[in-house]
Amino acid sequence: MREPVVDLLRLLTGAIGATFARGMRRSIITPTATIGIRGTGVYLEVARDVTYACTCFGATEILTAPSGRMMESVAVAAENHQARMMMTGARIVPAGFERHSNEEIARLEELAGRPNPFRS
Repeated sequence: MREPVVDLLRLLTGAIGATFARGMRRSIITPTATIGIRGTGVYLEVARDVTYACTCFGATEILTAPSGRMMESVAVAAENHQARMMMTGARIVPAGFERHSNEEIARLEELAGRPNPFRS
């Protein structure tokens, strides 16, 4: 049975925190990257030329938006927040933990009826 959820989200500007159940692959597209998601919690902030993407738990695959001939892929697996920054025409680089918390992501999981991903 398929969950009644969005398979693809295009985020042009702003911020979003979201969690997704295991199973079907989903994608979030920003002006500078595409983030592939499955069983993951993420926090993103997007402006025209930059994307901040934190894999709060789970795993993501990040592809930079095409800039000439180069496209870079980074697989990020995280149990407790790993962030990346993608800028137009630049490589994917590590970034700091910013503007969200374990409590916020755990609350999103709770609202979806799933357990706290940060408890061992």
